[in-house]
Amino acid sequence: MFIQHAYSPSPGEDGRLFPVHPDYIGVFEQLIFTEKRGALVTLRDQIQALLEPDPVTPEFVAAAQEALSGLEKIRVTGDGIKKALLSGGSPATPDDLRKRFEVFLNERCKGKDASKLRFVVE
Repeated sequence: MFIQHAYSPSPGEDGRLFPVHPDYIGVFEQLIFTEKRGALVTLRDQIQALLEPDPVTPEFVAAAQEALSGLEKIRVTGDGIKKALLSGGSPATPDDLRKRFEVFLNERCKGKDASKLRFVVE
């Protein structure tokens, strides 16, 4: 009967080989395979958990609706902004451009709660 030797991975060992009966070699290989498969399954599950979006709870939906309620969308175009900034001529000082933009915004905010307005530039 042929006896194979296996490396002893125990801490403190000097790296010598110890005898292992041939019938157990297959068992050791299966254990190693099973451990590796278990590690891969765990990794797969953890990665899937990271990739899956968290479910949206009814509480979150209610909070989002409350936060967004009463907001008013005001659409402005790039051409409208350009026209407002160029009114009064060009070139202009930075202060002139600030004042023109303020007038542009104030015209659109007149009579409305500014904290509830959201501008959308199209």
